[in-house]
Amino acid sequence: MQKQVTAEDIGLAAAGLLLDQVKKGGNVDSHHQLFCLLLAAIAPDNVTRVRLGPLTPAGDAGLTLRRDFFSISFSTKKDTTYSYSPTTIYSCIGASLTNVSKKSA
Repeated sequence: MQKQVTAEDIGLAAAGLLLDQVKKGGNVDSHHQLFCLLLAAIAPDNVTRVRLGPLTPAGDAGLTLRRDFFSISFSTKKDTTYSYSPTTIYSCIGASLTNVSKKSA
């Protein structure tokens, strides 16, 4: 017989995962690093910066793909402002992609 999972159990698990992400620092959680770096790569040709905690394997692979596909490289700067969770600031100049299927008014 399986143990019944209560709403309190789910809430405790979710709170634990949230606190783990906060402890890692950064402005983006680990699961969304890939998407945030993609948005920075296709942004207008301005400097885009994002603060991330430890880079996940998916985020690392995403940096390689962006370099190969968009010819965009990210510069990195370690930020030790908060000693309990050092972060890295990634910055790039976007590829300035536009939506060619968008109808103009």
